[in-house]
Formats: sequence, structure tokens, C-alpha cells
Amino acid sequence: MTDRIDGSDASSSEDLIRQAREAYVPAEDAPAPPARESSPATAAAPSASTAEPASEPAAITRPSDYVRAEYQTPDGVPASAPPSSAVTYEAQRPSFIQRFGGLLVGLAVVGGFIAFATFDRTTSVDDLAVGDCLRMPNSDEISSVESAPCAEDHELEVFATVVLSESSIAAYPGEDAVANAIFDLCLPRFQPYVGASYDTSAWYINTIFPTRESWEEADDREGTCVVYQPGINDEPVTLSGTARASNI
Repeated sequence: MTDRIDGSDASSSEDLIRQAREAYVPAEDAPAPPARESSPATAAAPSASTAEPASEPAAITRPSDYVRAEYQTPDGVPASAPPSSAVTYEAQRPSFIQRFGGLLVGLAVVGGFIAFATFDRTTSVDDLAVGDCLRMPNSDEISSVESAPCAEDHELEVFATVVLSESSIAAYPGEDAVANAIFDLCLPRFQPYVGASYDTSAWYINTIFPTRESWEEADDREGTCVVYQPGINDEPVTLSGTARASNI
């Protein structure tokens, strides 16, 4: 039996192929799908070549380094400071006249006595000797000084007596100048008596010096060097005992 190919069946196959060919559209000719807006979550990040660089913080203006001024010590004062408990240096130690602003007008000698005051135990300045202890005068102008045993209460102690040369100062130069000239003679005698350097000692120096009257009428050129310890407002404190060889 011979099979035959049905003509209608063949025609149907060819029709299907032809329809399929007509319906086929190449991909490049196909219409593009409608555009969709990208959400922030799906938006593509710009490429590294197109991204703007991050802004740099503003530059900090830094002041120039602070230069500390070199400390300048007063003339004649060593660069190293004394212990905090020590008294100030010689150049910063005024006399009683300066220290108390006129409250005590020096220990000026008149006719062999300290001027213008009297006490129960008065001592002529001519009789004052190294190691004598004295009470602090309590008047603006004094003519004598009250002595006291060093074991009892006192404020001042004699550690030297000096004499100004006749040729060094002719005319009376004033109380401050005389006191300073005597101070200069007292200073080198301080450490041998006290046992400590004046720059670091707890003791101050003061002077007993002639008045103009004593200078001109009695040719008085003698001075007395005394020590004391300052308290509140730098006023001499009351002590018992001696400054001699105290080593402070």
C-alpha cells in the first residue's frame, strides 16, 4: 500500500510557515518599551569620572606659636628665686621709712640718743653693742630705744656697728641716703653673724643712722645694723632668742 501525501495537508503547512514569517519582526525593529522613571533606590550612581569631589573642610587658622618673654630679674638680684618662705632680695628690701610709708621716720640718732621717745629701759645709741636686743619703737619720731634681754620679747637685734668715712659723704645727704650708705656697710656683716645668706634668710636688715643735727653738730657718722623678722604687713614680729648663728 502506498501512502500518499494529502495535498490539503501540505497546503496547510505552507500557509502556517508563511504566516509565521509574516508575523516575525526582527529584534532591532521591535518598538521600545515605555520608559520608566528610576526610583532613588534603583538610580544608577554616577561613574567615578563624573562624580563631584567631596568638599574639603575650611582651613583652620592657627595663631603663631606664643613666645614667652624671658624673665628679667631686677638689677643685682640672682636669677634663681629663694624658697617661698624666704624674705625678698636686698634690692626689694626698703628701709623702715619706705616700708611703713612714714609711720616710722627712721631710727635717727640725736646727740647720742635715738630721737624723740623714751622708754622704761632706754639705751644710748653710743652704748649699743653687737648682740643687744631691742624693743620696736612705737612712736613716729624716737629719741631712745628700749633694750631687752634677748631671752625676753624683742623685735630688733644689733648685729654690727659701722662708721661712715668723713671723706665719703661731706654734707648731710638726707635720711634715705645715709640709711642706704650704712646699709651697704651692714650687708657684708650679716652672714657672719646670722650664718645664712641675706638673699635667703628669714631676717631683714634695718639701720640706725644720724639725723642732720647730729651729723652737722656732733660730727656723727656712726651707724647701727639691726635685724628683725617681718610679719603681717612686714611689721617686725616679737621674738625671743637670738639671731646670732641661727642659720636661717
